[in-house]
Amino acid sequence: MSYFPLSGAFRMVPTDTYTIVRGCAGCGGKSTYRCADRFRVNANGKRLDVWLIYRCERCKHTYNLPVYSRALRDALSAEEYRALLANDPAAVARVGRDRALFLRCGAQLGGELPYRLSRLPDRVGEEGLWVQNPGRIRVRPDKLLSQCLEIPRARAKALLKGGEVVAEATEDGWRFTSAR
Repeated sequence: MSYFPLSGAFRMVPTDTYTIVRGCAGCGGKSTYRCADRFRVNANGKRLDVWLIYRCERCKHTYNLPVYSRALRDALSAEEYRALLANDPAAVARVGRDRALFLRCGAQLGGELPYRLSRLPDRVGEEGLWVQNPGRIRVRPDKLLSQCLEIPRARAKALLKGGEVVAEATEDGWRFTSAR
């Protein structure tokens, strides 16, 4: 077993929202729906219904993903309410990347969130390669290791399987260390 030096820190930054796979009434078959970057807000008295709008990639048929259903208007902060009405891109990103919301609504996800790796300053006094994953994107450790080190995925798999590199899931991501 040889020594493989590891150092550095990265953050996984989502670049898009989740896609949904569902039957499309317009196409007549299963299709992928992409976020339209818009909310639909309906108020009835003091109650609100809010949906995130998704569009079929083929025919542009829409699907409304429930975000809030019959919620009291006062339950939302004024800032969040304004963001929903204005189709604020940050609000769309926050809601469109909320895996729990999709699972709660029974939506079939079209895959994991696309992301990019952003280099961070090295962690002082800590060994290893650190990857922060604040969005809790599901990704295999060998894929992350290969992207961070810019090596082929087969080489990353061999390093992990051979015990030269140890992958440890942490509370906020992954830590890769060299086996000495």
